[in-house]
Amino acid sequence: MDLCVVDWEIIKDILIALIGAGIPSFVAWRIFKNWRGQKGAEVIANEAKQNIQDILEIIKVVGLIRKKSFDSERSKNFGDFNRLYESVVRSSLYIDDCVEIKDFRKSIDEFFDCCLNFKRFESLYRHHAQESKFVEHVDGEINVIQIKGVNIINTLIPYSIYQKKFKFRKK
Repeated sequence: MDLCVVDWEIIKDILIALIGAGIPSFVAWRIFKNWRGQKGAEVIANEAKQNIQDILEIIKVVGLIRKKSFDSERSKNFGDFNRLYESVVRSSLYIDDCVEIKDFRKSIDEFFDCCLNFKRFESLYRHHAQESKFVEHVDGEINVIQIKGVNIINTLIPYSIYQKKFKFRKK
């Protein structure tokens, strides 16, 4: 009868080698996973900061449009408004696509609708700027833009300064 002899020294060396390679690999994987989450949060926080700045700028620009100004100034302000609006749409949709924020989609949709309604006034201003009903209507739309914009800002501030954790959407 043949006996099976196990060389425990070789098995011990193999196990030590596996453990020696496994622990650093596990640590590297954990560090990478944490870094990836932090980097993603940083990207979204920066996007939120830019979005906040653009919305604040929109609020300022619509306030300037509200003031009685020359057609050339108003035209420039509407150009600024349109440029900022496009930027806010892009960054808001990007944020919404990447992370889950309660009622954020609803808030940005409401803000977008108000801005689209306001954009219609650009062509009407030339002919109706002196009419009080028109000015009242424009003032009402400006107030709604400001309120909806501040709602979005208040939602994004905790994310922009890392006070709230990001819940990333699964892709």
